[in-house]
Amino acid sequence: MQQLLNTCEEQEETSGEIGAIPFAMKSSIRSVGCWVPPTVVKTEDIEAEIRHVYPYRGFSLAGVTGVLERRFSEDGGGALAASLRAVEALQEKSPFDYASIDVLIFAGVSRDYIEPAMATVIARELGIQTTVAFDVSNACLGFVDALLVADSLISTKRCSNALVVSAEFGSNASKNALRAIKSGESFYHNFAALTLGDGAAAALIQPMQPGNTRCIAGIRASFPEYSDSCVIPMRKPEELEMYTDPKRLFAGALKHIPELYKSLAGAVKWLPSDIDALIPHQASSKIILEGAHSVQIAAEKVVSTIERFGNLASVSIPFTLAHALSTGRLTAGKKAMVAGFGSGLGIGLIALRG
Repeated sequence: MQQLLNTCEEQEETSGEIGAIPFAMKSSIRSVGCWVPPTVVKTEDIEAEIRHVYPYRGFSLAGVTGVLERRFSEDGGGALAASLRAVEALQEKSPFDYASIDVLIFAGVSRDYIEPAMATVIARELGIQTTVAFDVSNACLGFVDALLVADSLISTKRCSNALVVSAEFGSNASKNALRAIKSGESFYHNFAALTLGDGAAAALIQPMQPGNTRCIAGIRASFPEYSDSCVIPMRKPEELEMYTDPKRLFAGALKHIPELYKSLAGAVKWLPSDIDALIPHQASSKIILEGAHSVQIAAEKVVSTIERFGNLASVSIPFTLAHALSTGRLTAGKKAMVAGFGSGLGIGLIALRG
C-alpha cells in the first residue's frame, strides 16, 4: 500500500493534461445484490415500430448498441421499492445486521421524491435509525462516485459499514423516446434512450477484509465541455425525456478513458495482460469494445450485461460487477478494472482485486 501511495504522489507531480491523479483506496466490497423486473422488452419489437424512420438502409438498433432486450417495470416502478428489493437480494447473498450500517448512500438518477433524500427513506423502511443517510446523484456514474465517497469515509475511520444503493427506471425515458421518434422528432437525439432498462443494485462496503473484493486504487475526472451531450430536463417521471448527442458523448469517453486508465494502471503496476476482467459502463457494446481495444485489453476479458439488460444507468456498474462475481470472472486473486462514465462528462475508474 505504501508503495502505491508513493507512486500516486509521483504521478501527482506529472499529472499532465487530464489534471487527475490516481489515489489509493482502503475499502472492500463484501457483496452486491441486484433486482430487475420480470417483463422483457425485445429490441426487435421496438424496431418493428420505428424501422421506417431509420437514418439509412441497413441500420440496426441492436447492431449499433448491442442491446437485444431490456427489462421494464409494468407499473412504471418506484425507486424505493426497487431499492428495497436489491437490499433484500444483498441480504440473501451475504446476511448483515442493519444496525451495523454507519452510512447509507443512494446513488440513482430515478427517485420518488425531490426531497427528502432517497437514502433517508430507504433507511426508514429498513428500520435503520443510527445511520448517516444521503444521496449522491451523478448520472450513470452515480454508483462509482458513491463508492468513492464511502471509501473516503472508511479510509478516515468515520465509517465501518456503508450501504450503497441505486435504482433506475430508464423505461420512462425509453417509452417517451419511442413516442417522440414515432411522432417525427429527431431519431438521432432520441435513439440512445431506447437502450435504457430498469433495475436496482445494493452493495455493502467495508474496510479491507479477507474474502471481500478489494478496492485497490481509483482515478476520477470530469470534462464539463461535454455537459450538453446528454440531458434529461426536470419533468415528472412519466414525462422524462433524454436528449443525447451520442457521437460527441462517446467520442469524449473514448478520448479520455484511455489516458485515465493508463495513469491508474501505471500506479498499480498492471499491464493489460494482468487484468482478468474489464467491468465497463454498459452504454454500447461497440463503444465498450473500442474502449477495451484502445487500452489493449482483449475482448474476451470484457464483462458484458448489455445484451440482455440494456443500459441500467448508475445500476450498470454494480449489476455487471455482480455478474462478474457470480460467474467466476472475478474470484480470489484476480484483477479487475471498473471503467465508469456518465453524462457531464464524468469518468471514474477503480482497480479491484478479488
